[in-house]
Amino acid sequence: MGLSLLTASPAAASINWEPVDTNSTWKCGPTKQHTAVPGVGFQACMVFGTGSKSTWAAGWLVVTNNSGKAISLEGTVKQTWDDGLLTPCETSVLNSGFTRGCPSSQRKIECGRNTVYGDLRVNGVWNRSASKHHDWNPSIGALCL
Repeated sequence: MGLSLLTASPAAASINWEPVDTNSTWKCGPTKQHTAVPGVGFQACMVFGTGSKSTWAAGWLVVTNNSGKAISLEGTVKQTWDDGLLTPCETSVLNSGFTRGCPSSQRKIECGRNTVYGDLRVNGVWNRSASKHHDWNPSIGALCL
């Protein structure tokens, strides 16, 4: 008699899928519905720093499962600034009724268009790409030299 891993945690077992608590520093693209499982939505977000880190941002892949059943998920987060950073999101289980996000590292954003892309695999099927663009043109032009 053993315990099922699906009951060991209410949401996700993987270390890089985290609870999501949004505020005004979160700028997210539109939610896409995953084609493999109705009720699973995902979006790409840029999360900006505050204070001295207000010109820094991290890309996130955010997934909400309202399908009525647990799903297997994995993904990638790609941000185009600071030489482009690709972050893998480990395979995990997400139970219905939960939202989790996979973050990349916070890096200094660049002048012009900065984009984060999120690709999501649910129950073996990849869907690409949720995206969020942010055009950054500071009022002090010297910052963009």
